[in-house]
Amino acid sequence: MLKQRLQSIKQRLTNRRPHNVIIIFADQLRGTTDINQCHTPTLDYLKSQGINFPNAISGCSQCSPYRGSLLTGLYPLQHGVLVNDATLTPTHNSIATAFKRNGYHTAYIGKWHVHGSPTGGFDRRNSPIPRQYRAGFDHWQGNECNHNYNQSPFFLNDDTKQKFWKGYDAIAQSRCAAKLIKKFAQNAQPFFLTVSWGPPHDPYHSAPQEYQDLYDKSNINIPKNVPSEHHKKARNQLHGYYSHISALDDCLKIILRSLKKSNLEDKTIVVFTSDHGDMIFSHGLTRKLFPFEESVRVPLIIRDPTNKHRAGQQCNAPIDAPDLMPTLLGLANLKQEDHLQGQDWSMIIRGQKPGNSSDAGLLSAPVQAGPLQLYGVQAYRGVRTSRHTYVRNASGAWLLFDNFDDPFQMNNLIKNKTAKGIKDDLEQLLRIKLNKLNDNFESSDEIIAKHRLQQHVARTGLGAQIPWSYPWKTGDED
Repeated sequence: MLKQRLQSIKQRLTNRRPHNVIIIFADQLRGTTDINQCHTPTLDYLKSQGINFPNAISGCSQCSPYRGSLLTGLYPLQHGVLVNDATLTPTHNSIATAFKRNGYHTAYIGKWHVHGSPTGGFDRRNSPIPRQYRAGFDHWQGNECNHNYNQSPFFLNDDTKQKFWKGYDAIAQSRCAAKLIKKFAQNAQPFFLTVSWGPPHDPYHSAPQEYQDLYDKSNINIPKNVPSEHHKKARNQLHGYYSHISALDDCLKIILRSLKKSNLEDKTIVVFTSDHGDMIFSHGLTRKLFPFEESVRVPLIIRDPTNKHRAGQQCNAPIDAPDLMPTLLGLANLKQEDHLQGQDWSMIIRGQKPGNSSDAGLLSAPVQAGPLQLYGVQAYRGVRTSRHTYVRNASGAWLLFDNFDDPFQMNNLIKNKTAKGIKDDLEQLLRIKLNKLNDNFESSDEIIAKHRLQQHVARTGLGAQIPWSYPWKTGDED
């Protein structure tokens, strides 16, 4: 009995001690099962040490909207970054400022992509970002957006002279993070570090050759939901995609080793995730922002030093980008911010209260822009529960999938009479979520006008529209 009480006291003291926090996230790394083909021993190791979240999503699955939500704990309609290259206003209370108020060093390395351009387009993608637009990060080695990974620029703190990462940028950024961790280890002050890699976002051919050599194109399994006419293109892209992912696995190793060498493993919460996925010809689509699994599902692993007894387990919480800020504040035992819209899952992650399996992540593309424009897909809202995906657009209910029985989403049940009860329940759940966020499902044109995004939408188009329709079965009205 005494031993148990002493262990309880020790645990409470550990929970009070400030934890360092590292967020490591890739750009366009999807969380679907095809990634199991990748050679990722470090990621597999981290998964065995932490908690895996198989239902983690990118609810608005595009670079800038996701990053706006990660930084603010708000949904896109509230933080205003609804399309790529829109600007996140510096008035928001960010995750970095919250940790800084609690005595943390804050540092950011890598791709940013929320400074944007006031006129849309790519005008400021390789320009210095003023301090007031860095969301509270003190140490800064960042750049807005550049996908030339072997000639990748960055700016150091307030120096406006452009510098370049040596070699493949994600490797150089990870080595920089390792040096920074070593420096932080010499200081008793806790730190909050974010490392944002550009890969595996296309171009897919640019991974270092040693990682391309890990894969034989002929042995790559094409996902079942890629139409046959796209197999050759999908195989070529997946080869490069997986090569980038294996390169990132070694980058992750650099960062994790630095924590171990600095004796910070047991004092640091590590988060590994991504901002969204990529269709890579699943359902005949490319790019992201669609409500399908290949776009919205992202990897998420959290290694929490106070949660070692749960190492290797999984949590079915449908964590989305707005949830990461409140959840990490909770895991670090810090006070929550008043403005947050995301949910704090820390108690469930630590097993201190049962998970709510009926909850769902919100799928939302309020503006028809970019990839949606390209394929003529309407703006939409939807929910993804641990089992189902349900989506509606301005024309009405659009998609319903049972992701257990149909993981490749090749049987749309939206017209299936036997699934009507499920559809009605999910529609009610969606309405509750939208009401809570004061989202009246205004038209895309209304939202574009309200947020003054006309030039952004016009200038970030991806070319001539490609006719598209869902290529698989839609459940009969049986």
